[in-house]
Amino acid sequence: MESDFSLQELAEQLVDSLGAALYFAGVKKDKIQEALEAYEALLDDESFDENAPYGIDEIIETINLLRQKRADLFTK
Repeated sequence: MESDFSLQELAEQLVDSLGAALYFAGVKKDKIQEALEAYEALLDDESFDENAPYGIDEIIETINLLRQKRADLFTK
């Protein structure tokens, strides 16, 4: 049970880190939750290959795609 809690805690920290990355990429602070949901929706898109490696470059690419598709979430 304790290891499950640790994984949950780690997952929450990763979501918080992604939220911070989105903020520094220009997402309005009051839109971070919505941006996280939109980011997840991009990952669920059929064109995303879940077997492909997903590192820093891919995260940056996804944030840039989010900026293109959901400019309303970002500051000008």
